[in-house]
Amino acid sequence: MLSSLLTVGTKLYGLRKFLMESREPTNGFYRLVSGMGPRYIQFSEGAAEGKTSITMLPYRVGQIKNTLMQADEVISGEFTGCVMAMYNDDGGTRRCAHVCTQDGYSQRDAWGELAKTNVVQLDTRGMVANFHGATLNTSVLAIANPATNTISHVFVERGHDPLFKNGANTMETYYQVISVP
Repeated sequence: MLSSLLTVGTKLYGLRKFLMESREPTNGFYRLVSGMGPRYIQFSEGAAEGKTSITMLPYRVGQIKNTLMQADEVISGEFTGCVMAMYNDDGGTRRCAHVCTQDGYSQRDAWGELAKTNVVQLDTRGMVANFHGATLNTSVLAIANPATNTISHVFVERGHDPLFKNGANTMETYYQVISVP
């Protein structure tokens, strides 16, 4: 389970592009890397030995992004007031949603109409604002687990590491876990 790997100090690489740049959910993978230096978790689309499958659910302004809940966990973020939820749709199919609640674009009313039965949700409204030491780079990542029917969360800080890729120096954005409630 991903949530059991998320300890203070753990860095998450490759995840931001799936959460903040992708238009649709991505059925991807993650793997824990721990050796010399700090441990980290790498997210990707490609399957390989030692990787665990996960669905990465993106955030979109003014939308309710959702995906089928299968056997895999679903991770989403960057939450600063939105809602992460698991629910059954009209046909009884289990789904997971990231509900935008941004001022001027809020989907709270539409979510109220959509959430029919067996709803489990994490409303992150006020969580970052009330987190001691929060910065403009602080947010919440949430993990929905269909096996336990729970949603867990961690507080993260967004950062950048230099990366040499395709013959050029670039910056890779990562999340670092700063608190595990």
